Amino acid sequence: MTVNINILSNKYVQQDATTIGNDGEQNVTTLVFDFPSELDGFVPYIEINADGEEHFDIIFDRSYTLGAGMTRARRITCQVVFRDAEKAVWKSNEFEFRVNKSLGILEKFDPDNPDEILGAITTMALQIQEMQRAVDGLENKIETTVANAVNTALTEVQNQIDQKQPLLVAGDNIIITRNPNNTQTISAVVPPPSGGGMRPATFVIGNAARGHTTVECDAVVATGANITTTLNTARTSLGANGGKILIREGEYVQTTVFTINTAQLNPGREIVVEGMGNSTIIRRTQSSLMFDCSTLGGSVRLYSMQISNGTQNVSAAMMRVSGANVLIENCLIDVPNSVIETTGTSNLENIKKIRGCDIRVGNIATAAVATARRNLIDNVNFAQQIDILENDILFGHPTNVFGGAASAQSAWYKINHNNIRYPGMHTTFNFNAANSQMCNNIYRVATVSTSGIELIGNNTLIAQNNFGGNMMWNSQNPSARWIDNL
Repeated sequence: MTVNINILSNKYVQQDATTIGNDGEQNVTTLVFDFPSELDGFVPYIEINADGEEHFDIIFDRSYTLGAGMTRARRITCQVVFRDAEKAVWKSNEFEFRVNKSLGILEKFDPDNPDEILGAITTMALQIQEMQRAVDGLENKIETTVANAVNTALTEVQNQIDQKQPLLVAGDNIIITRNPNNTQTISAVVPPPSGGGMRPATFVIGNAARGHTTVECDAVVATGANITTTLNTARTSLGANGGKILIREGEYVQTTVFTINTAQLNPGREIVVEGMGNSTIIRRTQSSLMFDCSTLGGSVRLYSMQISNGTQNVSAAMMRVSGANVLIENCLIDVPNSVIETTGTSNLENIKKIRGCDIRVGNIATAAVATARRNLIDNVNFAQQIDILENDILFGHPTNVFGGAASAQSAWYKINHNNIRYPGMHTTFNFNAANSQMCNNIYRVATVSTSGIELIGNNTLIAQNNFGGNMMWNSQNPSARWIDNL
């Protein structure tokens, strides 16, 4: 038997075999070495420990033979040592060989007594059979144990899933789209919790003209159909706890008012009507309100859509609000009259807020739109909070930002960071709440005046001479605080 051994410069030893036969064999093993070139000129020796017996010898022509007597040892440890004339100059790492143990039956019995040999072989065969049965039993036990552990784990996972997800019961279909050419229908729906619990949080409205379907939408408005009908369906589906009505891109027609009152929305809850930016357009074709929240105790938010009257001449406001908190945000609004008409009684906890909108008020020249209605927020005749923030506002007729009886206007308002335009407009603020403020706005109007006591600071007034107006800051009340206005 030949074993190739490569000794590396870092003293690491690579050997292509570590076992050199079975004990009792009369065989020899030749070790063939490959040494680093930098050791040329030194004499290589091999040191051997064979089961405690130590030997050393010189290595000739890069090879050394382990004799038959030495290979009877079960474990042979070797090390290569390079010497000069006097001492060792380099040693490799130790490397080992093992000799496999054999049964050695023939060595134990007299070859002239075949019956004794046959008996020993029979006994050994029985022992092997018993060992095989033990191995088979252990394999079966391991297989059963693993299967039981897997089943227990799967049962536990399923129990956790069942606890977190409601059971399905027979009902309307749910369409699950796998790919464009393959769909699967599950004839079940998730039952609503008993006692009027939480319902789906979002209702999606699509537009038939845009190709939307009930696969991806909860309802689809047909071309020319009244969107209020679908809005009422969405409001009912959301329930009294509120949620979001998402209106997808497309142009929609509204011919009747959409009402949200305390019978449909619990106090403290919110309903959000959200579009998809200017690609969602709602056009009012009726002469009445668009949104009536006059008996609501919750909150309403209009977000990210375009609301327009087109050429419709109406005198009603876009929205009527009483006790509700209202936020109109990131909308493009083009109406011939007031955006919000307030009604009800004083309540400083309710906030009406218009933020980040592009607003056009009173751009239709018509007698049907009374001057008293050409206000951004109309009928402000009782204490309430009103915020007008970060909007671009264009008035089409001479008007006020707020309309209402001056003696009753005790609202707390904030008119900040707006761009308000109408050449020749006389904008009047008559609020008597000291917490009110009008700051950091740009007015492209003729006159801004007040008889209230609000804080007016850091505003810029730009006169529009084409209407013959003169730039004027006018305070009829010495309690008003005018600070750093231009």
